[in-house]
Amino acid sequence: MTGTEHTTTAPSVLSRRRIPGFSGRITTEDVSNKWVLFTILTALNMMDLVLTETGLAMGVLVENNPLMKTIVEYWWLAFAVKIGALGIVGFLFYLIRERSRVVEGALLICIAWYTWVVAWNYSLIVTAL
Repeated sequence: MTGTEHTTTAPSVLSRRRIPGFSGRITTEDVSNKWVLFTILTALNMMDLVLTETGLAMGVLVENNPLMKTIVEYWWLAFAVKIGALGIVGFLFYLIRERSRVVEGALLICIAWYTWVVAWNYSLIVTAL
């Protein structure tokens, strides 16, 4: 071997499919900041749902969001609405393929808001225990 040859026993499934621009390995360059932020936002949304449902069941929380007030009466409907909204946002991110500071900034604002909401709901629940 001269040092330039590569031996592979089995090429990855993705590299066999010959996806243009994809080498078969996922690196940090392949993952956009917006998708990392979107994942964090998704986790915070699910934490908000669980804590809100828990707080409402305990009688500690009152839903103040007029859009969600009637929806949170049924946990499955609240879950469906949150997943639907996140799905729409995810689809829009898919359409906006290039990196955008506006998109990342909006995500950071949403993450800051949901972090505050989750922390507040958590503190009310823990205080009531």
